[in-house]
Amino acid sequence: AIARREYPGLRFEPRSVFDLAASRERWDLIVACEVFEHLEEPARALRTLARAARSAILITVPREPIWRLLNMARGKYWSR
Repeated sequence: AIARREYPGLRFEPRSVFDLAASRERWDLIVACEVFEHLEEPARALRTLARAARSAILITVPREPIWRLLNMARGKYWSR
């Protein structure tokens, strides 16, 4: 609500990286938060984002060693 009030022209549109590949649209900012570690072809996805971004891309991924330890501490992945 604050963002819409302060920046009335601001739009958020959730999209799949695969949808962006087929689109000719370009975006001022693309945010890929906790996505790349789940993709089978992250390099291809990154190239797609680079073509779709007009000026900036923000990508975040988990700090894997910390998350792996925390998941092990709670018993996740023990069977693997």
